[in-house]
Amino acid sequence: MGEVREGELLEGLRRGGWVIGVLVAEQRPPGEPDVIEYTPFLLLNWHRGYVGLAAWRGGVRSWRDFDRLLRFLREDLGWHGPVCLHEPNDRRLRQQAEICRVLGLDPLRPRWRPRTPSDPSSEGSDDTGDSTAGDNTKA
Repeated sequence: MGEVREGELLEGLRRGGWVIGVLVAEQRPPGEPDVIEYTPFLLLNWHRGYVGLAAWRGGVRSWRDFDRLLRFLREDLGWHGPVCLHEPNDRRLRQQAEICRVLGLDPLRPRWRPRTPSDPSSEGSDDTGDSTAGDNTKA
């Protein structure tokens, strides 16, 4: 997963780039159970995948005040779309392996298995579960 410095981000936006989506991860720093930090990850049209904002001392930048983070996203970046806030145990967050690596979380492994023609559970049905789907016979 990439990181982008704030100056690079603002320059990319000035050159016609845009934010496609925002995901915010909620975390409690070790040893500070009463503190919540919010770490944003941005989906940008000129980067592949989510990127974190690079912090001055390395790592990704986070905010302890969600209102200030939201003001940064709205006013500085011009993002007026939805902001998805995820707790650390949220399945949707844990499916983003690169974000989990940055946050120090264990990513979830996919829980799917490919269907095979010999699999009896896949015969005669589609994804809707309707076993008569595609049957063109008239009653």
